[in-house]
Amino acid sequence: MSLKVVISECTARDLPEVAAVHVSSWQSAYKGLMPDEILTNLCVEKRFKNWQAVLKQSAGTLVIAIERHKVIGFLHVLDSKTSNSTSKLTSEITVLYVSPDHYRKSVGQKLIDACISHCKNKGILKINLWVLSKNLNAIAFYRKNQFQPSGRTETHNPTGLAETEFVKAL
Repeated sequence: MSLKVVISECTARDLPEVAAVHVSSWQSAYKGLMPDEILTNLCVEKRFKNWQAVLKQSAGTLVIAIERHKVIGFLHVLDSKTSNSTSKLTSEITVLYVSPDHYRKSVGQKLIDACISHCKNKGILKINLWVLSKNLNAIAFYRKNQFQPSGRTETHNPTGLAETEFVKAL
């Protein structure tokens, strides 16, 4: 049976499920990459409040992947006016997370494809994002989508882990 996934813009009513996917995906994808204490202390309510603030501020675009009326993944992209990029023609993907039971089922691909289309339609010339330097699965996914390391690294706050910036020209 093939997966019927719909990509749409997130609304306030979707936020509880977005928060739950955010926490479960961190706990799965980052196990062994970051301290267990950080992962076990993640709080769905805190994530919910953070995403509520993002929607209220209209900070970028938050899209969700839905299957059978349930959020199974999401992606947030800041437009060039709100990203940390120095270029006004660059957008930044701040997060892309998929529910662990939907890994490797093209959900992330559908979200990234929607993001790329969205950015092209806005006249964006480049997308950047940051990945934990030891997250080899995510790095492989982004490389498959023609994102390349920029040579910039920084420390992920609050984990203290190294991150690498990846960029893609559109």
